[in-house]
Amino acid sequence: MRAKITCSLVMTGMLLGGPGFVSRAAAQATITSVVKQVAHRVAGGDWQESKSGTKLAAGASVRTGKRSKCEVKLGPNIIRLSERSAITLRGNQISLDDGKLYGDFKEDTIIKGGKTTATIKGTEVYIGFDADGNLVVECLSGGPVLLDLG
Repeated sequence: MRAKITCSLVMTGMLLGGPGFVSRAAAQATITSVVKQVAHRVAGGDWQESKSGTKLAAGASVRTGKRSKCEVKLGPNIIRLSERSAITLRGNQISLDDGKLYGDFKEDTIIKGGKTTATIKGTEVYIGFDADGNLVVECLSGGPVLLDLG
């Protein structure tokens, strides 16, 4: 998998400080906005319809359907999922399983997409997959972003 990057960044073979880079306690996640078809599940559970105010524990996944979107607040961070997107929350780590997300990250957050890992803080970013399955990271403001291209 290749990554297309359009922002200030530092590329390393290993994330600064390794996998434990995010050391603060896991933040509580809440779905704050739902448009059309949005579902969530706890690790290994069944998908359930999501509503604004739904609390999400570590290991929970969220997905959006066709022409749907949602917003998730993770501590002070805001994550917006586009249509046909899916994420899994693992404490302060987010796996982008499918689709695209916009994020306004005030605190350290690690985002994984395919084999690529981005460590983000103080940055507004768009992250998604292009038609060829390559991860696209676009910084809208702030920076830097540390990438591990796996």
